[in-house]
Amino acid sequence: MNPAHVLFTEQRIARDSFLQVALTATQMEVCRARHLVRHLYLYTSMKLKHQRINILFAKAILCFALLLPLIGIAQDTSKFVVKENFKREIVIGNKRYRVYNNWVTFGAGGTYHSENPRTQFALGMNYQFRINKYYFNLGGIMSGDEFGVWNNYGGHVGFVPFRRENEKRNMAAMVCVAYTLGYDFRYAGHYDPYRWDRLGLYAEFQYTMKLQYAVGIGPTFFIDVNQKRSLIGVRLDGYLSGAYRGYVKGKAPVKPI
Repeated sequence: MNPAHVLFTEQRIARDSFLQVALTATQMEVCRARHLVRHLYLYTSMKLKHQRINILFAKAILCFALLLPLIGIAQDTSKFVVKENFKREIVIGNKRYRVYNNWVTFGAGGTYHSENPRTQFALGMNYQFRINKYYFNLGGIMSGDEFGVWNNYGGHVGFVPFRRENEKRNMAAMVCVAYTLGYDFRYAGHYDPYRWDRLGLYAEFQYTMKLQYAVGIGPTFFIDVNQKRSLIGVRLDGYLSGAYRGYVKGKAPVKPI
């Protein structure tokens, strides 16, 4: 065999072996680098995840710390509920007046009657009373073609959801269940002799202008509705309340001897 050919063959084998070793080493380095990058990514992801968890935990602690005083205040106030004093009084001109008070209204006016072509004369009276902080109403109304000639009688009882009172005025609104006795209209001045009765609804709004704290006068708007007829009217009502409790101690006027 030609010595030169043998030498060339050995050199090629050595070169191929070197390339094979280099390729293997390169592949190993690539795999090692890939694993290193993967571990670094996982490590970074876990660290960021832990950081987010720590941030959320820190935010939760901060929120709890901020809400803790409010929780404490809420618990303290729930333990010491302030009860309203329904006997509370105010003083006006050395006179004592009860803030929570009952009152009565009474008056006369005109009303539209849905089954009668003429405006009727109406009388009404209402008593408003308190149970704890809630007000209720008990009253009655009657109407007719003229005073003394009545053809409609009604009574009502209900709730007073709105009342505003101060030194100058008293305003109140009420909604009631009403019971009515009435007679059907035939022609002017004549009604059917047979009486009917119906349940219905009654509503009223009072606007009183005070002459004194417990005395006043003002318009009252009302509506009374049932299956047989409807009344819509206004009265001029007087107002008397039980607010007055006497003079402040030591401030009563001296009576002349």
